[in-house]
Amino acid sequence: MSRKGPKSNIASKVYLLLFFILTMENTHGFAQGNNSKNEEIHEYRKFIGADDKQLKVGDEMVDIPLGTVINGHLEKTKFSDYYDKLIILDFWTTGCSNCIAAFPKMQKLQDEFNEKIQVFLVNSFENEEQISRRLKQKHLQGYSAASLPMIVNAVDLLKLFPHLGVPHHVWIYKGKIVLIGSHLNTYSEKIKALLEGRVITFMRDDNNSRSYDEDDAPYFKLIDKYTSSIVQYSSFFTTHNNYVAPLGQARVTKDTIAKTSRYSYINFDVLELYAKTLSERYREKWAGKLVGPNNIEYLDFFVLNTEDTLSLTCNYLKNGQTDEQFVKNHFCFEQVVPQDISDEERRIYMLQDLNRYFGNLLHTECLLIPVKIPCYVIVQKQVSVEGNASGMKNGGRDSDSVKYLDCQLSDAILNSLTDLFRKTATPRPYVFDESGRKIKGDFTFPLWGPADNLDSFKSAIACYNLDIVKTERVREMLIIKNK
Repeated sequence: MSRKGPKSNIASKVYLLLFFILTMENTHGFAQGNNSKNEEIHEYRKFIGADDKQLKVGDEMVDIPLGTVINGHLEKTKFSDYYDKLIILDFWTTGCSNCIAAFPKMQKLQDEFNEKIQVFLVNSFENEEQISRRLKQKHLQGYSAASLPMIVNAVDLLKLFPHLGVPHHVWIYKGKIVLIGSHLNTYSEKIKALLEGRVITFMRDDNNSRSYDEDDAPYFKLIDKYTSSIVQYSSFFTTHNNYVAPLGQARVTKDTIAKTSRYSYINFDVLELYAKTLSERYREKWAGKLVGPNNIEYLDFFVLNTEDTLSLTCNYLKNGQTDEQFVKNHFCFEQVVPQDISDEERRIYMLQDLNRYFGNLLHTECLLIPVKIPCYVIVQKQVSVEGNASGMKNGGRDSDSVKYLDCQLSDAILNSLTDLFRKTATPRPYVFDESGRKIKGDFTFPLWGPADNLDSFKSAIACYNLDIVKTERVREMLIIKNK
């Protein structure tokens, strides 16, 4: 298997419009200009014929046939046949690995509530043959929809519930639309509340919500009256805003008249806000870090001396998150500062503001302190191995290999390490590259298996005259503790 250069971080959000354009067979293209998100949504709805048919929360569900249903033998063929059940429509595509990975969760909910609900997996863009073929691809093997019925090529449902991204969930109960929004809404406690007649709240879907980029006005002008005053310096907070970029967005705006810069962080969790206080000078001190203990990089800069991590982030939850958990630790922060102050000074002010706000709200404080951390370091060997690296494969192993083409050796090492931690039970330590090797070319590493570990990696890099050693390093870290 071959890869061109280093991997890049790919946003997890899947846009159905792009999926529709790039992967559908025998369809007409849909040209995209430099439209705003609102214009994009409008054009998309118009393109699929949804403008006159789109339903919203509170509307009556139209009585239409289910359509083409696979993976289930249902005697009921219309939505009205399920009047006494909570219907959950889980929109997905084969291009969305998060959607597919959530199938077991949806099956578990179906089993838990049995005859009280009916979950339908809804694919509006692909037919049965396309789904079957794409699910056979290597990276999707092993995924199954279990016994959940799947509505395919569901064009009529797409017109009723247009959406730009998946997963996207719709709840229908007693003939009415009761929820349209994020998949985070769908969990046992909320379903139980609805079935018991209690009022529920829900989180809107980020893919169909107003984008914060739609207005050039400051964030606070979207939630308060307009003011004619020129703001020279300000900082303020709100809790999670369900109506503007629910899943998080940041923006910097320069005001040439007021000579100020406005930094807006909309719907970020507490730890991510604190991570935004770290300057480039700070990050330079971490230069050479290849990987850390966490899948999300900014978490590597933190030491949490508090048991209540859920008030700070949902990223440590092992069983997924709900909308209520999500909104409780997400906040909005906006800072306006004069343009003549340095970026490092601005970030110090931001750290002070965060400590004042969360110190009062959560009774915590965050300090930047040097910490001695256990780690592994990649170094050059004292004595070069004989021969040249390009002639040696797999660190001497006779097994399948991965080739990283036309890239830096450090990038190939990073990708191989990431692959090792992903495919094995090896705990993720801090790993720093202090080898100083600046080599560009084609590099070969083993295709890791479950039995591999860092000793295997040590053998694999030996042919490049490198070694990996266990040691300690001192780095400044953000320490969060109770006050």
